[in-house]
Parts: sequence; C-alpha cells; structure tokens
Amino acid sequence: MKLRTRTMKIFLNMAPKCEYWKYFEKIDNSRARCRTCAKIIKTSGNTSNLKAHVNKMHSTLVSSSSVSLHRPADSAGTLIFRAPSAPQPCTSSASSSRPETVEVCETESECESESSVSSAGSTKKVRHHQPTLSSSFRNISAYAETGAKGVQLTNAILYMICKDSQPFQIVENEGFLNLMKIKWGIHKEKVQAVVTDAGANIIKAVELVFGKKYHIPCFAHMLNLVAQKSIEKTDGLLELINSVKKIVTWFKQSVIASDELRKESDLKLIQDVSTRWNSTFYMIERFLKLRPAINTIINCHASAPPMLTAREIIDLNDICEILRPIEVATREICGEKYVTCSKVIPLTRLLNTKISTLTPKQNMAENLKINVLAEINKRLLPTEYVNTLAVATLLDPRFKNIHFQNALACSKAISRVKDLLSAIDKQAEDEQATEEVIVTQKNDANDLWSDHYRLVNEKNSLSMVQSESESTSMPFELNSFLKSPLVDLKEDPLELWNRVLGCSYPMLKKIAIKHLTCAATSTSSERLFSKAGQTLYQQRNRLKGKLLSKLLILQSIDKKLWDF
Repeated sequence: MKLRTRTMKIFLNMAPKCEYWKYFEKIDNSRARCRTCAKIIKTSGNTSNLKAHVNKMHSTLVSSSSVSLHRPADSAGTLIFRAPSAPQPCTSSASSSRPETVEVCETESECESESSVSSAGSTKKVRHHQPTLSSSFRNISAYAETGAKGVQLTNAILYMICKDSQPFQIVENEGFLNLMKIKWGIHKEKVQAVVTDAGANIIKAVELVFGKKYHIPCFAHMLNLVAQKSIEKTDGLLELINSVKKIVTWFKQSVIASDELRKESDLKLIQDVSTRWNSTFYMIERFLKLRPAINTIINCHASAPPMLTAREIIDLNDICEILRPIEVATREICGEKYVTCSKVIPLTRLLNTKISTLTPKQNMAENLKINVLAEINKRLLPTEYVNTLAVATLLDPRFKNIHFQNALACSKAISRVKDLLSAIDKQAEDEQATEEVIVTQKNDANDLWSDHYRLVNEKNSLSMVQSESESTSMPFELNSFLKSPLVDLKEDPLELWNRVLGCSYPMLKKIAIKHLTCAATSTSSERLFSKAGQTLYQQRNRLKGKLLSKLLILQSIDKKLWDF
C-alpha cells in the first residue's frame, strides 16, 4: 500500500516547549548536553539549570535571538506533523528509516509557504523555504567568534579535515587565506618579518604566505637547541646531570631535607625542566653553591641518593663555565625594551670566541666544548644570511660590519642595502664630519662583549686613516656611514637614527628603522600569552576578549608613561 505524505496543522493554545531546549540535546529525563560547549547539565524536571547555563556561559546566543523566550498566551504556535513518506530509492540506509519530524513555524504565512492543506487532508509536496533577508540579519550575530554558528563552522572545518583525510595544507588555499586575512586585519605589505621557532612546518608556512626573506628564526630557541644537542652528544654527561637531578628531586620531595636545607641557606635548589631554557645550567650552578650543605644533609639520611664524587664535582664546574656564555647570550637576546635584531650576528661571533678561549680541566668538559662550537657553527652561523638580521646589524651604528665572520654574507648584506637604496628616490647629502669615539673596555670575566670593545677601537682607529678612494661603487650614504666611527654599546640605535644620524643619512634612516624594530626572538609573544593566563584566572573568568586585550596592553606600558 502506497503511503502519502500527510501534513496536519494543529493550533495549540497550550504553552509551548521552553525555548532554552533549542540550545541543548536531551540525554535522559534528568540530563541534557549543551550543543555549544558539550557540557552535561542536570535538568531535575525543569529548565532552571539550562537557563542559568545559557545566560552565564553563552549570553551572546540569548542576546542575538530576536524571538522571545516566552511567547504570549494569545499567540498560539503552529505545529506541522509529517508522516513518513513512501519508500524511495536512495543510496543511504539512514534515509530509509527517517523518523517523524515536528517543525514549529512562527507565523501562519510561513506554514502556508511550505505546504497547502486541503479540506480533505491531501497536501502538496513539502518544500524547505529559504530564510528571508530580515531573519538573516536578525541571526547575523550568531556567526561571531563565540557564537553558535562560529563554533559550528570551526567544528565543520575540523570534521572535514579529519573525516575526508584532507591535508592540513588545505587551509592554505586561496579561500582560507582570504578568510585569515579578514580575521587578522593586517595586509601582507605591512609585514616586515615573521619570527618562528624554526620548525620545518612553520618555516614552510611563512615561505608560502610571505616569502623566504621575511622569516627570522628565534635566536633564543636556537641557543637552547645548541645547549641541549651538545649535552646529548657528550658521552657520560646526561648520566651526570641525572645524578644531580635525583638529588634535587629528593630534596623537593622530602619535607625534612628541605627544612634542614632551609636552615643552612636561604637559597633553594632548582629543578631541571626540559621546556625551560637554561634550566640545566641553573640547576648545576645552584647545586654547586649549596654543595657543602647538601653533602652534610645527605650523609645524615639513609634514604638519600648517593652524593657526587670529587671528580664529578670538578666536571660540573667545567661544564657550568662552558654553559654560562649561552645563558648570558639568552638573557641578552630576550630583552623587550631595547633593539635585539641587530645583536644576533654579534652574539654569535662573541659566543664562539668566548667558548673557544675556555680551557676545561677534564675530558668530559673538553668534549662538551667541541660539541658546543660545532652546534654554533651549524645552527647560529647561518643567521648571517638572514636578510633582516644582516641588514639590521649592518645599519646598527654600534656594530656595522665588524662581527660578520663570512665575507660573502657581509657582501650580500651590503648589496641588499644598495638595492633598498636604489628603490628610494636618492638625494645627494653633504658629508658630515664625525668625531672619534673611544670606547672603554669593561673588565668582567663573564661579559660576552669584552672582545667587541677591542674590535670597536680597531675599527675606529682604522676609519681615521682609510682612503677616500675605497668603495667608490657603494652609494654615498652607505659608504660614508660604514666609514664613520662606531658608537658606544650603551647607545640606543633607534634614538641615534631619529635624532643624529637621520639628518646625515636620510635614506639609510628609512631602511634602518624598518629593520631595527624587528624582534630577534618570539619570547615577547610567549610572555604575552603567559600574562593572559595570569590575568584570566579563576576570580576573573568573566573577562571578555576585548577587555582582556586592553588589560594586556595597559600592563605592557612603561611606568613613566602613566600620568600620576
């Protein structure tokens, strides 16, 4: 017997089902799951908990809805009951057993647009109607980032990638790139550099979107890799570090041992954490400082791990001296209130020079020294070929070209500056006389910049007797700038270009400011995320995205800029 689709309109004067149920999926008689955040809420036979959850966690859904949550009693709802139609040929088994559906129409006209009902009960085929323009505008806020439609689109993209086995590079297609540009709001022409952790996948992404010349590897990440890989390649060093780590762990877990150590010293032992830069160095350094107290406490406890021998202590002292320059360079390059982009190439050379002059007493430390120098040449030396870093160093009046170890890299940096100058309308500027600057050298054994002062004095003395006929193929401004004496290391290059050098070299100033303002590491963004986590804590979990962004900006402002 062939079944026909029957549509019955029933006008009910009873109160309709609570509108809050449209945000939830019913699990059983006492529980429901939120369609937005998938949280399970207890209903207990009413909708109070559902209403409280929606108003507290998804208030945008309620505010964006133009339909009131409780309808007046005099406006009855219209229900359309559809009986299952006759079996039709289809490719899916799920469609053959389609359950009876109930749809609620807001007005009588909407129901009439879907189907026409005769007095005998026969109907035409039901058609889904397209939303009107006014209803689309009413629901547009649902497509916001935190709206139901926004979450639905994000989940749909994830579902497409996982279900259809699509590669993640599908989001690099033109449509997705256009979407990211709209959400980001930054034009590609305004991007000077992109700093990453030098992962192969993110490097490829930067090359595809911006180009290879815009990529800057995070120098702090590379310094951390130099230390980690060197330690892994040194025979017996990991076992020695693990012995120290066991002692530190025992003190952290033992309340009695911690109390005894606290009586001996105000300092605490530092645990080695693989995700924290230089934590191995800090652990060894603090262990050596507290060694007498640690030795006494360990000898009084049978459950304590064995103490290190005298030879192992000597090894740790040598290892600590080799890792110290890396820690100093990391702190130097992770600053936020001064120029760091132009310090990458100088720090690479100074780090290489400093570690080369060290003379370890033990074979283990000597092997570590060899491995560190090899890792520096492998990971850090190629930074001279990074366009942004090379140009920033060349145009920094504190460094210029004295720290380039590769003549070809220096030549490419000069050619890059010449190309940038040729792209700007060149105007002749009179040469300005420059006074000789004598830089005083600091006497600090742990100072990486000791060799820099020697190079500065040699460069300044050489520039006074340099022939005027040299480098005639170079643009006048660049030639004059490179011949001028170097300034003191404490000077701010941005201030010098804005107040002093910009008058003598106006074209170079545009290039210098553009490159010197780039960051050498990604630590600034990582610190910003840490500040966001500290700001949005349990007591302030009601903060919205706009207010959180404003608070983070206000936290980053220097104290002297506050008017109080």
